[in-house]
Amino acid sequence: MNWDAVGAIGEVVGAFAVVCSLIYLGYQLRQNTRTAEVTAYQEMVRRIAELRQVMLGSPELAQALNKAMREEEMSNDEKRRYEVYLHCMLMNADAAFFQHQKGILPWERLIALTQPLVRHFGYTRRAHLVWSNRQDEYIPDFRQFLEKQLSKK
Repeated sequence: MNWDAVGAIGEVVGAFAVVCSLIYLGYQLRQNTRTAEVTAYQEMVRRIAELRQVMLGSPELAQALNKAMREEEMSNDEKRRYEVYLHCMLMNADAAFFQHQKGILPWERLIALTQPLVRHFGYTRRAHLVWSNRQDEYIPDFRQFLEKQLSKK
């Protein structure tokens, strides 16, 4: 066997090693993407659960939410509690939307995470009032997304 044959074999082995490395890299990227999706979704679910736990542990907030949904007159403190609650829901939806834009959260998960907020808008006109006063705090893409979701209800 001459050196040309050894060189050719070396090139074939090297090319095969590069292909194997690329396949492995692709597999690792796919696994990392899946892990990021799961982590992002779990974090959003955790945030929503924390918000609900606060609501359950706060009779004042629960009363404010009930009054908002029954369209009853609210005190200034109740309005403030309700607005803070709704703003937290909006921030969670905005964070989920951001993760979707970055390719971390799939569309189906984004919709699932934002549905409680969208449903809430269907229960009370006060949510629309708060949104109209605070929507400028959010980026145009998120505002467009939320308005589209709200128009479906």
